[in-house]
Amino acid sequence: MRQLMLLRLVLLLALVLGTLLASWSVATPADKTFDTASLYVKIGNDQRAVDELQQFITSFPTDARFAQANFLLGYSLQRLHKYDKAIVVYMRSIDKATGDTAVETRANAHFQLAECYRSLQPKDYEKAALAYNDFLALVGKVNIAKDPDAQKSWENMTLQAHYWRADSLGQSGNAAAAQDEYAAVIRLAPKDPLAAWADYALGILKENQGQYADAATVLEKFNAEYQGSEVAGEANFALGLAYVGQARDEKDADAQKRAYEKAVQTLTAVINDATITAATRQQAVLSLGQAQYALGEKPEAEASYARALALSPDADSRTALQTRLQHAHILYNLTRYADANSEYSLVATNKFFPDLAVEGWYWLANSSFQLAVTKKDSTLYPSAITALQHFLTPPGDKDERAGKATLLLAYCYEDQANAGMKGTRDKALATFKDIITKWDGTDQGVQARAGIARLSRSMTPEELRKISDLLPGVLNGDVTLQLAYKEFGAGHATEALQAAKEVLAAQPAPTGDVKAQAAYIAGIALSVDFPTHNALQSSCLGCVSATADTDPETYNGFI
Repeated sequence: MRQLMLLRLVLLLALVLGTLLASWSVATPADKTFDTASLYVKIGNDQRAVDELQQFITSFPTDARFAQANFLLGYSLQRLHKYDKAIVVYMRSIDKATGDTAVETRANAHFQLAECYRSLQPKDYEKAALAYNDFLALVGKVNIAKDPDAQKSWENMTLQAHYWRADSLGQSGNAAAAQDEYAAVIRLAPKDPLAAWADYALGILKENQGQYADAATVLEKFNAEYQGSEVAGEANFALGLAYVGQARDEKDADAQKRAYEKAVQTLTAVINDATITAATRQQAVLSLGQAQYALGEKPEAEASYARALALSPDADSRTALQTRLQHAHILYNLTRYADANSEYSLVATNKFFPDLAVEGWYWLANSSFQLAVTKKDSTLYPSAITALQHFLTPPGDKDERAGKATLLLAYCYEDQANAGMKGTRDKALATFKDIITKWDGTDQGVQARAGIARLSRSMTPEELRKISDLLPGVLNGDVTLQLAYKEFGAGHATEALQAAKEVLAAQPAPTGDVKAQAAYIAGIALSVDFPTHNALQSSCLGCVSATADTDPETYNGFI
């Protein structure tokens, strides 16, 4: 479409240059310089044109063609992509083109000024919109009644100005004014190819504003009116995206399902459309996968994500890595952990996007852990441990999931310990202790205490005594309780009673359940040393008094 616009402008420029070259018969030095420059513009030798026009402007500042020369200079600079310089020259042309006879030059300069603003890096859409508006304010004053070719060119430029002003307004955030300009294009030339683009742009504008239901309505109307348009495939793709957005906004489950089904049908048609670009096809396949996953069609969604990755032009781009991460998530949810690991690993080891690498390491660890658990293979835990260690180094150590990752690391060590791997029990204990130190009061802290309690059940009394001194109060209570059980089971009533008393005296106080169990062990240990009822009752009361503990859980334990 932009090429079509430039072709029309070249035609108009040829008409302007033809008029200028034919209107001078006496060859003055000014004529020769101007005519030579004009010919260079006409044949596209822009650098020579710039040289000649700058000479003319410098040598003949009072010439009647001064404003026209500045316009041509701006146009040559524009074609040389020197937009900043072209803007300055176009503005000078507008300033010097005074009077009714110079309206055409001013209008042309405003139009090209707008084009330059849109070509800058970064683009200046607000100034472009203003320049197009200035063009539209002048175009009705241009005298074109006797020249059908010129009339057609100005009509085309007017249509283009409305369209690109609408686009500039939309890009600068003025959606309401943009909609009015797009409507003007459709109203002025409903059969022109640009009208189809304007209708399509209206749908995109609403989609970008999150008005997905309205966007779908506009784009459905487009499909009905502009079948076969050069933008039909893109519009159908936009319609598919509108259905996806509409589904996400729906609160009603049945309506949401219908919207996703429409998206699947529409996007499938887009993918099979031979006229769409490779980039659109890749995006359509990805969006199809999202809709399929939302419908619970996980195998189909996985296949779509895999295809989207195969169509990606750059496997190392951020978009491709994000797609790969989503693909891995689907594989994970399908319990295809080995396949998920392959995808997560590629994301984790990328060198360009640290935030995605952190995400990759986190999920690679989870997937590797699940693979080890599912296969009941302790030799697979080192992969999960390595991934977790990567995740827990900067910047991942600051991630809000660091506590969960550390707990998973402790589980890996615990499972290795249960499989008989040397040295892993101590690592598990140290990691559980680290969790309680950093995340006490969270679910991870609760799970860490439970982990230490599990590990302590497999320890000998000597091992329990060795680690109990290394743990803080609450943990000390948990481990010492296990010691009390072990001592009593070994027939050491006195040692069991001493361990139980230590649990009851621990600060901060252990949980009610732990205290009740400790009181129970103390009670049965005392019954060995004091077999008569009265002696036992007296000894239990003495134990309570000694620990200054009178809560119901402790009494219930003794009873």
